[in-house]
Amino acid sequence: MKEQINVSVIIPVYNVEKYLEECLNSIIGQSLTQIEIICVNDGSTDRSGDILRRYQKKDTRISVYEKMNGGQSSARNLGLRKATGKYLYFMDSDDYLEPGALETLYDESERLNLDVLYFSGRTFWENDKLKETHAGFKDSYNRGNYDKGVLTGIEMLGDMCDEGRYIVSPCLQFINRQYFSNQSISFYEGIIHEDNLFTFLIIVGARRTACINDILFNRRIRMDSTMTKKAGAENARGTYVCLKEIYQYIKNHTFTSKQEKTLVNVLDELVTLFIDRYNNTPEVDRRKIIDSESPVELWLFNSFMRPRIEQEGLKINYDLMINSKSYKVGRMVTCVPRKIRGLFFRDSNSAD
Repeated sequence: MKEQINVSVIIPVYNVEKYLEECLNSIIGQSLTQIEIICVNDGSTDRSGDILRRYQKKDTRISVYEKMNGGQSSARNLGLRKATGKYLYFMDSDDYLEPGALETLYDESERLNLDVLYFSGRTFWENDKLKETHAGFKDSYNRGNYDKGVLTGIEMLGDMCDEGRYIVSPCLQFINRQYFSNQSISFYEGIIHEDNLFTFLIIVGARRTACINDILFNRRIRMDSTMTKKAGAENARGTYVCLKEIYQYIKNHTFTSKQEKTLVNVLDELVTLFIDRYNNTPEVDRRKIIDSESPVELWLFNSFMRPRIEQEGLKINYDLMINSKSYKVGRMVTCVPRKIRGLFFRDSNSAD
């Protein structure tokens, strides 16, 4: 009889030869042994592939899949298609887990019959210079003393946002695979900062969620990562796509007034983040951020982003966007419920 797989650990890998062994050692050394370790080599050009194949020979729980470079989302999505475990855990290949992490998460999820279980991580820096220049990451993955019992996903979302505990990292989520499959969720490909969208979609549809205080994940802050590179058009574009997709999700579903307020706060936080990244993008690159052929993107930008950007004192020429056919079509096809739209503008204005 085939052994039941309790957890599918999915690890996208791209040019991390310096850190990969530490990551893999932390997974194969877990106290929970009924796991599968799905490694997706996303076109690495260093020795990462060799390291993966060497570890695969040592541990039969490891499977290695090779693909052309397509980004972290495409690698994770391939891993998802191969997963057979009862629960899913997404690991980053330059980080590591505490020895008993998966057993703790599995036992608690089973005990409470959860769709999603949240937990905390600690940050460490590759060197002292990074620790000085990126000190703001110190508590970015730590939810602190936070345990509210079992809540619906949208209740958890609201409470976490209110208390500053909402962290958009798949590495801090332990997900029931049946729930995941029922929601038809995947990682949005072709952008960075896709975790904003993924985390939202995972939490908003869940029936049973919980959060434990345990610090089980270790996040490495290193040079040349998405977190430490200077932000530009790619960062703003990724944030904007997530904003658009979350907006579309809200528009297509029905919520109570209390839930709407939670969702509006999520949107408003993303708008603020987008404006910051837009402002930090050289003006010559800003046209790369919005798809001028997309009615939804143009309408959303001019309806929600433009007023806030003007409040920030940025001088931008919008005439081409406002007068475009795509924008006018977008106004017709993207009608948002008046109640949410009013809340959004009120909350947006009060945030400044």
